[in-house]
Amino acid sequence: NPINKRNCDYMCESSNKLRQRAIESGYQYFFYLECDLFPHKTIIEDLLIWKQDFVSAPYFISESYKSELCRSEIDLTSKYLLNRNVSTIEGFRDFNGTLKRLDGTGTGCSLISEKLFNMIPFRTISNSPNHADTFFHQDMVAHGFRNMCDTSIIVEHKNQNWYYISPYNFSHQNNFSK
Repeated sequence: NPINKRNCDYMCESSNKLRQRAIESGYQYFFYLECDLFPHKTIIEDLLIWKQDFVSAPYFISESYKSELCRSEIDLTSKYLLNRNVSTIEGFRDFNGTLKRLDGTGTGCSLISEKLFNMIPFRTISNSPNHADTFFHQDMVAHGFRNMCDTSIIVEHKNQNWYYISPYNFSHQNNFSK
């Protein structure tokens, strides 16, 4: 992560570079996979089966007792992004091994159709702690796309402390215990 850039901004720029390459190459789908997520070998085929504009495979965020599904509810009625993380118990209520329409599940491991990635870029807002995938989901839903999630999959997440390693957030390093 380059000095003087928030992790959110750097990840957004990188995502848009990949998105642009997919557009220029005429790809039908853009498989988005963050570097710290490790899905099973057939994940692309498993997500393609659903034939959706957007389908994600869920994963956990945070660590230890703070660990929870990356799942939130997005309120589109406000001009500001209102994003509420749901509890793990609440998040699992919808997990029954099928494809479900859910709000924000993160783009960490997702398949995005050409129609969708051509229309919606990744973005951030300065001074917002939200990552580009949160805004991507908000924009996607605002444009009438559905956020679909394969509830038969949970992807392994190896590094869950990105917030603490961003240069923008060095002031929070003292909250870290070894």
